[in-house]
Amino acid sequence: LTYYCCGLIAEENKKHGQAVCYYEVAVERLKEAWKNGEKISSDKTNIFKDAHMFTNDVIMGKYKVAKRDNDSVYFEKVPTLSSLPAVQGAIVAKPQPFDCHDPEVCGVDIFQKLVPLDTHLATSEYSEEKAKLLREIIELTENKNRELETFMLCLQLNRAPLNNEYLRLPRELLDCCAAVTARPNMSKELVSAMQQLNSQHHEVTEQVDEFEQLLKIFEENNDSIKSNKEYKDLELNLKTIRDMMLQANESNIELHRHMTTIIDHLKILNLPLEQLEKTLPIITELDDEANKPKITRLALLNEKIETMKNQREMLLNDFRKKIHDDDITKLVLMQRQENHKVIHLTK
Repeated sequence: LTYYCCGLIAEENKKHGQAVCYYEVAVERLKEAWKNGEKISSDKTNIFKDAHMFTNDVIMGKYKVAKRDNDSVYFEKVPTLSSLPAVQGAIVAKPQPFDCHDPEVCGVDIFQKLVPLDTHLATSEYSEEKAKLLREIIELTENKNRELETFMLCLQLNRAPLNNEYLRLPRELLDCCAAVTARPNMSKELVSAMQQLNSQHHEVTEQVDEFEQLLKIFEENNDSIKSNKEYKDLELNLKTIRDMMLQANESNIELHRHMTTIIDHLKILNLPLEQLEKTLPIITELDDEANKPKITRLALLNEKIETMKNQREMLLNDFRKKIHDDDITKLVLMQRQENHKVIHLTK
């Protein structure tokens, strides 16, 4: 590759004879290197076979072109390699001396950020103890939260309106009323769809009955038809259709009953809000004067429980943050320096 690059440089400098010499030497060195590599281990050279062929094609191509141009155009003398200047290695990176005691180069102390091994071990043990304590606190908090959640579910306070919310219509109910009001013909559309379904059912039933009568007449006039295979298949299919019609009739009856209930509900949803509110059930116990202090007490306890849960979450987050920010590296280093001073004074 060195001689190949030298050939490229010589070709750029219009030294075509030197370029031919460098290319020729590059081809010879490549062949020699490949032969030596195969002598050492042919298995290891197989993985580089494609790369060798590509390199050989490139260098050989440049050599042939340069030799042809020189022989037919430039007619320069091809020198020997020994007559050409030897290729010298170039220093790409120059070493730069520096004074390790110069504060402008290395700062006040080049090792100021290094932590002694004993200090590192001490801080690691301390960090592990912090993580262990944090895991214990988190586990304890989660267990208590689960106990509280289970207890609150048993009380079912979420199903009892403790803040007079039962006096207002639910948002879901208001949305349903708005949807029904936006389609005033919904009941008529349902009735019309049900009538069309019943009409189609009756038409299909009449057609099946008529077909059965015709088939019965045909059977009476042709006694031999009973043994016919196609006739038996037709009877079997007709029986299947009759069973399906019976199931469809039962489904229609059930659908009609549900449709009647739905239409009644739609009529209620179409009522004004004042009349709609009167149709809803009322929790009479909540309006009882004797129970109002109890309800107020329950609401207060529920509010305190929510406050306690929020405070517990804040306490846990604050504890986690303080554990994360707690770093004793400086303290250990200071203690280490004090110990060294004491030992030095003792000596």
